Amino acid sequence: MQGEKLHVLTLTETWHEDSDCTTIKRLRGLGVDVLETARPIDDRRRQTKAKLNHGCMAIVAKRGVALSKFELRQKTTKFE
Repeated sequence: MQGEKLHVLTLTETWHEDSDCTTIKRLRGLGVDVLETARPIDDRRRQTKAKLNHGCMAIVAKRGVALSKFELRQKTTKFE
């Protein structure tokens, strides 16, 4: 991000499972803040090894940029 002089980068289709995912940890290890959300993994997939999480998103920002999550007024069932 520094080489391109970016302050905020949005990522879609990250396919990560949760905030402990290796790729999310690597981003944080680069000294940036990451605000992410992964699709919930349903119990059926959680019991199998097929935890592949399609979709998901993350916002990556250089330190000093304020990021925060907020609840939508309307409940949604899809990310699209």
